[in-house]
Amino acid sequence: MKNNFRKITALTLAVLTLGAFTSCGEEHPEEIQDSQESRTDEPEQAEKTAIDIAYLTYTTSHWDGLVKSFTKDGQYEVNVTYYWDEAANQNTADDVNFDLEAEAAKMLHLDMISGKAPDIIIAATDVMLPLIRQDYFTDLYPLMDAGEVTRDKFLPNFLAGFEVDGKLPVFWAGVCLRTAAAKTEFVGKELEHWTLDEMKSVCAELPEDMRILQNQGTVYELPDYVNKQLIRECVDMENASCDFHGIFLDAADFISENNITENNKMDASYEINENRALISTVDINGINQSMTWQLYEDFDGADITFVGYPSSDGCGAVVSDMQQMFGILDNSDCKEAAWKFLCGMFTESYQVKNTVDMQGIPVIESAVDAAMNYTEWNSSSINSVIKWDENGEPVTRIDEKTKQTIEEYIRSVEIQPYFDPELEYIVKEEISGTILGEKAIEDAVDIIENRITLYLNEHL
Repeated sequence: MKNNFRKITALTLAVLTLGAFTSCGEEHPEEIQDSQESRTDEPEQAEKTAIDIAYLTYTTSHWDGLVKSFTKDGQYEVNVTYYWDEAANQNTADDVNFDLEAEAAKMLHLDMISGKAPDIIIAATDVMLPLIRQDYFTDLYPLMDAGEVTRDKFLPNFLAGFEVDGKLPVFWAGVCLRTAAAKTEFVGKELEHWTLDEMKSVCAELPEDMRILQNQGTVYELPDYVNKQLIRECVDMENASCDFHGIFLDAADFISENNITENNKMDASYEINENRALISTVDINGINQSMTWQLYEDFDGADITFVGYPSSDGCGAVVSDMQQMFGILDNSDCKEAAWKFLCGMFTESYQVKNTVDMQGIPVIESAVDAAMNYTEWNSSSINSVIKWDENGEPVTRIDEKTKQTIEEYIRSVEIQPYFDPELEYIVKEEISGTILGEKAIEDAVDIIENRITLYLNEHL
């Protein structure tokens, strides 16, 4: 956003320059004439379009290359203010309680009040949410439709997840998901993104020597799993309200009946491939060997179903904390140039490199195809060797059936990116006493609702 101060400065300089030329013309008109004639053969240098970016989080490994590539032809100038770094420099006492993100957001806010507003903001979800709610950002769809990377190039389920009232205020270059999987032989294919009731029905039929979660060594694992998506359902981010007296209390009863009775960290792992556990949580941080290795380590090539976290709305995947969410301010006078810069993140090569480097699932259709078929000779590729024999010979790679399951999931999964992670911390803090039997869940829920309502009203 080119602020009023800049416009006033430019206008002032123009007036002063014109005044200087008028003054010189009165005394030496012939010198001005000669000077103008001598410059007629010199090519005029085009003025660069300046794009101002406010960066409020840590930068990715590809960021510097993106800026250099965009500015190399001299047509554009990209000015980045790294508020994250500036805030860190203020913490001279190395205060462990120093809130780096909050301080960076405060610095941006003060700059915007003073007239120093950017064209693009890149920040974490909780910083962006109040700006989205107050309509600071322009709709990216018209820019997509008129630009180099049109909306038909993107995964439609990812675009739909970021929509607000049919508009696209912000987006991200790669989506990281947290979900869960189980062997299909125990849950069937139809229980992808299962509900709380469906999970309860399956768990009621488990053999006595089979636990619900693979890693269930403390009393906190089962509540964390059961509540993760339900917490999000109980909060209405749009209206800054919440209700934890319904399904959340139902889930608490299930947790109480099925949780282990004491922490047992020495025997925390119950192997799924030995049918000693039903569910394994899965981080999908991209299409890469990291995800493949985890699935084969847990399921050893068996058919899997992504049951996700229990929900009531069919959305069992949770979007990981989004640190590089970006938006273009509605008052920017170079929206098209700003979008053109951001499109550098949506080339197939950038997207594939991003996902192989564990920085998110591609948001571009062709990049999903390319990543699924990425060279097996790159150790981070989904097609690279997973296991070797005792002689160092490759014996296991991902099979096409598992690849198809992963790809179908990526192309169909519903995402809900607009959630402040601080709210989950509030819930965990308040129910810790109920898990240990120190207070009633009803009392904890009353406190949770009060704290979350207060938080939302202060931050949104």
